[in-house]
Amino acid sequence: MLTRYEAVRLQDMVNSVLAEAYEARDQIKGPVNWADLKCVDIESRVSLLSDAPAAIFALVEEASPSADEFCQWVASRLQERGYPDVYVESEW
Repeated sequence: MLTRYEAVRLQDMVNSVLAEAYEARDQIKGPVNWADLKCVDIESRVSLLSDAPAAIFALVEEASPSADEFCQWVASRLQERGYPDVYVESEW
């Protein structure tokens, strides 16, 4: 489980990666509002039906929920920066 401090640090990292994504926007497919991207939440989800560890999700606004390539791109950059188990979700 993440502490609030760790979640804020991760949010900052996601926002940093989003700035990088903006620079690479011509290489990333998907419906994205490039001008207003931001990480609005970090969640830790625990399954009530299994013993799996909590999963960490970063919620990014201003991209379609169907922008899978965009989400994968952001998650891969987070992995390179030491956050290997963060799932990225997007919403308008």
